[in-house]
Amino acid sequence: MFLLDDIDTELDILRIQRMIKYTDEELQIFITTTKPQLIENTGKEVFLIEIEGGDVKNLKKIN
Repeated sequence: MFLLDDIDTELDILRIQRMIKYTDEELQIFITTTKPQLIENTGKEVFLIEIEGGDVKNLKKIN
């Protein structure tokens, strides 16, 4: 398991997508961000979980 917290404060979109693209298929990656478009188009199976007020608001597959 790999946790990347508030990823968009440290990396630009190109580096984020490149890092995700080259991770092992067996690795679970949890990413927190306020910009969900950063994790689109990675070529990986991605699930977006929106949390609001401590509750899961929405869960959807985006890739």
